Amino acid sequence: MIGRILRLFRGEHKGRDDQSAALDALNDVLKHENKVIWIDSYGKEKSILNIGDYRALYGRDQRVLEQDPLDWMQAIHKDDVPSVREALKGQPFGDFDVLYRVVKEDGSTRWIHDRSLVVRDDRNEPLYLAGLAEDVTDKVALDEQLAADMKLRTIGTIAGGVAHDFNNILAVVIGNLELALSKQPDPEIAKHLNIALGAAERGATTTHRLLAYARQQPLAPEAVSVSDLIDSLKPIVAQFVSDHAEISYHIVPNVSECFADRGELETVLINLIINARDAVDGYGRIFLEANTVELDQAYVDLNFEVEAGSYVRFSISDNGIGMSKEVLERVFEPFFTNKSKSGGSGLGLSMAYGFAKQSRGNLKIYSEPGKGTTVNLYLPVAEKAGASSQPEPERVADAGLPGAKCIVVDDDPDVGEVIVSFLEKLGCTAILFTDPHDLIAKFEICRDVSLLVTDVVLQSDINGPELGALMQKQFPDIRIIYLSGYTENAIIHHGRLDEGIRHLQKPFSFHEFAAACEAALSS
Repeated sequence: MIGRILRLFRGEHKGRDDQSAALDALNDVLKHENKVIWIDSYGKEKSILNIGDYRALYGRDQRVLEQDPLDWMQAIHKDDVPSVREALKGQPFGDFDVLYRVVKEDGSTRWIHDRSLVVRDDRNEPLYLAGLAEDVTDKVALDEQLAADMKLRTIGTIAGGVAHDFNNILAVVIGNLELALSKQPDPEIAKHLNIALGAAERGATTTHRLLAYARQQPLAPEAVSVSDLIDSLKPIVAQFVSDHAEISYHIVPNVSECFADRGELETVLINLIINARDAVDGYGRIFLEANTVELDQAYVDLNFEVEAGSYVRFSISDNGIGMSKEVLERVFEPFFTNKSKSGGSGLGLSMAYGFAKQSRGNLKIYSEPGKGTTVNLYLPVAEKAGASSQPEPERVADAGLPGAKCIVVDDDPDVGEVIVSFLEKLGCTAILFTDPHDLIAKFEICRDVSLLVTDVVLQSDINGPELGALMQKQFPDIRIIYLSGYTENAIIHHGRLDEGIRHLQKPFSFHEFAAACEAALSS
């Protein structure tokens, strides 16, 4: 582009009228794209030509530039001046490519990408310096967001792997503690067992939140009535907010249903309200709003992994202490917290972020120190044709399932033994296999088996779903429960369970296991 300008500037190939028309047309294009092409004398004694809107780019009068070719330096953010001055040293040698911020008259900041080349004559003597400066603020913002998202994804992958390993450990710990307590031990021993069980269950809560952040929790999305959801939360919220803040609700009439996992959404909203409560100093105000919004392409272009369309926006605002830019940059990292007094876990916002992304929505935070914070949670609107409410899971008593013959497949023998013990407590008989090939070699024992309980991820060339399919082909009446510690596996896609799959996430309690077995065998 600069080469074509130089030919026009020199008067090559066109008459004067043609040159003027071409430059005018180019000037209009550059104004529209917020770019400026400039030509200075080689020694930068004077500005020779500027095409585009110099005032729009730098907030400066172009007439001043004509007298001072370095006038644009007056607009540069003070923190970027040293790096730009250093870059200018290489400009006479054709080495000038720099990114800097400019501060406009209204105090707003924009990013400028400025680069240049040396124009030489036929004898290779330098004639001019010519360059292109353009506003790249949107691109910088997108690049920063992509980098931040990649960082969060990397942390999420690590967190998900850690959570998966701990879920297997916690399944063994919780299972054995419950089995020990079921034998009605001495009260003093039972007290210590219950303390240990409570700690293990808190550990399970932490791994659940890590999986939510890593987008590896199994979700059961459904069409959720926003008004009904908020109404059900109000009594719960009142218990932990009333002494700290006044909370106001504004739900737009006829707000659309959202498509999300109701239970996880309730948890996320409660966590966000708790964050707002903790942020107010003394007695503050919290606002919870919900409405339907359209996210257009302009929003999508600046927000990674978001599709244009209709969303329900849950907005939680407070008039609390707010957050600095440094805190905002790290606020979605797991275990990062600035709650020095309340001792927060640092997983509430991480969980909310992962839930929003896994639900194909978005989470945005706006905050200023001393002015408060607003968190906007966007969830897709439920489409009538594709979103139907999921039935409530059956709740069963602790009654046994006497006489049922069961097969357990888990490559972790400690987990497998816990499952066998649970089944025996339910009145079943159970056989444990740690290698699916051993079970296949003894298929004849499966003829009267009622239930297969198998881990999804096995240390074998056969995974749980493949084993289940093989079993159902041979024995169509067999029922199957799949166990997993995370969702990156063969029965869950895009965070959602495949249709017809019975799944239990590790770690689980005896009551949860009993309910799953009852539901499987009664279907």
